[in-house]
Amino acid sequence: IAGHWENDSGAVCPDGLQEAEITLAVAQQVVTLLQSFGYEAEVLAEYSSKLPGYHADALLAIHADSCLPDRSGFKVAHAAHSAVPGDAEINGA
Repeated sequence: IAGHWENDSGAVCPDGLQEAEITLAVAQQVVTLLQSFGYEAEVLAEYSSKLPGYHADALLAIHADSCLPDRSGFKVAHAAHSAVPGDAEINGA
């Protein structure tokens, strides 16, 4: 999911760059990389009509959240209800 794409701009940087532009570019690169490894992958809009009932081995939602040059990092979340039993654990994060 390319955050904010086809919905709104998301964060807007002082130079006019929009979060939706960043997330779409990153999502397209991720899809290209996954497809090069033989995976089925597609870019979806933030509120795509495909999302209700969507089934996937993994779903990645990409957001940039701000234009602060001294901020960098990532956050990980998982769905409250998952087809995979047990709690997800992230090691080394």
